[in-house]
Amino acid sequence: MRRFCLGLALLCGLTGAALQPALAHAAPRVGAFSDSPDLGSPNLGKPDPRSLDPEISSSDTTRRIERTLLPLLSYDSETGLSAGVLGQRYDERAGYEPYYATLRARVMVSTKGFYIAQLDHDTFAPFSGRLRATSVLYADRFLREPFFGSGNGTAYADSLWKAGAYFFERRRLGLEAVGAVPLGDGPHAVLLLADALYDASVPSGDSTTLFRQLPPPHIDGSGLVALGLGWRYDTRDDELSPRSGLYIETGLQASLPGIGPWSVRRMEANVRHYVPVLRDFWIFGDVILAHQLRIQAIDGRAPHWMEPRLGSPDDLRGYPLNRFQGRASGLYMAELRSWFLEHPETGLRLGGQFFWDVGRVFGGGESYAIDCPPNADCIQPLTQPGSSENLFEELHHAYGFGGVLAPGGSDFFLRMDVGFSPETRRVVIGVGYAF
Repeated sequence: MRRFCLGLALLCGLTGAALQPALAHAAPRVGAFSDSPDLGSPNLGKPDPRSLDPEISSSDTTRRIERTLLPLLSYDSETGLSAGVLGQRYDERAGYEPYYATLRARVMVSTKGFYIAQLDHDTFAPFSGRLRATSVLYADRFLREPFFGSGNGTAYADSLWKAGAYFFERRRLGLEAVGAVPLGDGPHAVLLLADALYDASVPSGDSTTLFRQLPPPHIDGSGLVALGLGWRYDTRDDELSPRSGLYIETGLQASLPGIGPWSVRRMEANVRHYVPVLRDFWIFGDVILAHQLRIQAIDGRAPHWMEPRLGSPDDLRGYPLNRFQGRASGLYMAELRSWFLEHPETGLRLGGQFFWDVGRVFGGGESYAIDCPPNADCIQPLTQPGSSENLFEELHHAYGFGGVLAPGGSDFFLRMDVGFSPETRRVVIGVGYAF
């Protein structure tokens, strides 16, 4: 199966098809409350202009409009085989980087009951020319969303995973938006954050599932609307494949009273740094150190789907999806990246990375047990003994390696990571770097 995934990634890359993960549970780079699927950085999936016949909608040569329709295909252990279609429209104008506006629509279905429809819009506001507004509208349903309870201590067993003891049915609808207002001509920007989220997740399977035995609040369905402010500092030399620079983003949001049963505030801080550590090193060429520190926290009365989570294609790679969640989370990620093969005639680029992820969650800590499902090979009930609040205790580590492939000199590039953890291993196929 691993060879199948790699071959599929190479085939799609060389033919120009867009291979995207069926599930991208990391937050889209939109609101601080985000927990919807991620299409990545605004430029990801952008086709190579040399391979298209762009439509010029105006006699003004400073404007260029490109439209594409791309097939989507992926496979992973959580969702199975997924297929769909992605439509994109890019409006490029002089004086706007990386573009003036883009609109993307994505629809996907999988063999394991995953469905998603998503619409992304990113543009500079015409009334000001400085405000950059990004929004994501999505609706999805997944029959096998993992849930391990709250805290660091819930045990994991492959037999229970295969028996479906950790799964529930997730149903979501959301709209997330952020406006970035530059402060002067420097790297600073003020962020205006807005989210409207609704979740109607329900238990699945028999009475032995963890979600059914310990039902979190709101399983009958509820939502919230949240507004907030943030700040961004960005000196990266490139949005998609940075080689140097610093990126800092913070955000604070609060739910509006009277809309839904929740009263919650959420904070997120993200610091990323990129620096060359080796120049023209052996077969690897230039080697870039990319590392990230991310802190998330919630306060107030919040549903389980608002809790920060670790374990996704973009953090703690090697652990099952949503492996840890709590009232707060801390994550550090480090990668050594390089593009070691470039073919100027075709624009084909091949690279790789080694990575190490470490993190943990805080809060939760309730003690409970899960009965063994019928025919499951388990001897002891799964228990959560409690969660230490010491910062450097109960840290979870994952490590691995991967490759990246950029076909035809385009901004779009594929990533395949193989992650290892003390519990299991995972293969991640996605678009663009994890951060």
